[in-house]
Amino acid sequence: MKRKTNGKGRSRHILKGITRVVNFLKWKVMVLGMAATLPMTVWASDADTAWNSTMDTIQPWMTRIGLVLLVFGGIEFAIAQQSEDAAQKTRAGRFMIAGAIVIAVATQLFPMLSA
Repeated sequence: MKRKTNGKGRSRHILKGITRVVNFLKWKVMVLGMAATLPMTVWASDADTAWNSTMDTIQPWMTRIGLVLLVFGGIEFAIAQQSEDAAQKTRAGRFMIAGAIVIAVATQLFPMLSA
């Protein structure tokens, strides 16, 4: 094969390789999606028990994650207050608000979902 001097042959080759990888991933996702939607028998009492136990497991961890975000935001805010950096204060405030939202969702929404 004769090498082209303008370099377009190499970029086309790379583009073909990327296209092949993307097409392979599309097929893989489609096959896994079809396998995940195969019909199976589910009994209502087992599903309710599984759902409630899952919610009981997730809720404390979500509350803990929210507390970590809230504390981290508070520490960042204290550091930003010392350096008087407005962008850092805004980022710290967003962390604190995100932590408060996660705690609120974990304490208010999850009990309604498991009822």
